[in-house]
Amino acid sequence: MGFPNAIYCNGAVAPIDEVDTIQKHPLGTRITLEDGRVFAYARCGVAITRLDLGLKNGLPQGVANRAVAAAVAKGLKSVTLTTVSPDGAAATGTIVANEFEGGYIQFFPDVASAAVQRPQTRRVISNTGGAAGSIVFTFDRALTVALTTDATAEVMASPYRHVLHGSGAHMPVVGMATNFATAGQFLWVQTWGVCWLSPQSTVGIGGNTGLVFRHDGSLEEIKNDSATLKVADGTYSTTQYAGYILAETSSQGQAAPFFMLQLAI
Repeated sequence: MGFPNAIYCNGAVAPIDEVDTIQKHPLGTRITLEDGRVFAYARCGVAITRLDLGLKNGLPQGVANRAVAAAVAKGLKSVTLTTVSPDGAAATGTIVANEFEGGYIQFFPDVASAAVQRPQTRRVISNTGGAAGSIVFTFDRALTVALTTDATAEVMASPYRHVLHGSGAHMPVVGMATNFATAGQFLWVQTWGVCWLSPQSTVGIGGNTGLVFRHDGSLEEIKNDSATLKVADGTYSTTQYAGYILAETSSQGQAAPFFMLQLAI
């Protein structure tokens, strides 16, 4: 579907509450409102039944560090990698055509040499599909460093391809849902700006303004303990920064509702 677009519009007419079974925009397309709030176009991986928790990227990295199958000259925009299990969303090595569209490919040209590393990051335009074996990835910008068969690459799908609520601390939060959706539907998720997410009881009280995500996508305070930043509950929190409280209540006695989400602009 091409590359994500940047859409600027007034909040009164922005389609950020739309949910549809038909994909209308490339994944990752951004809408920016006049007050700076930002929303990204995403695909629902598992039914979204509540709107007060952060949505996570439910996909692991799609292709692990794999050798480049054939040399690629400087200036070209495609590469062949040999996939094996557990690559791909199915974790079998089988890749679906354009499974990685809108994601990223990371090249390491100098793996087998003592030269200074010259990594190259590119955005994936498309990929061929098939069983474990040779898969061709096409990307947005030409290579500035040639690749030999000693080079390696890693690939991830769009972080908005399979968003879900979950308690796995290993899955990063990528946004918050603007509406309910069922698996496979497309929707907008907020990635930046004023919003409300379910807070723990001490959020926004007495100066607890800096926040991280808990394992379930709710908000938890960061405490400054002996000049070392620590999350309030190391068992249930992650270290992913979420944002900060914009305004505490006058008594500083309740979890503040006005939260500045800071994920992606």
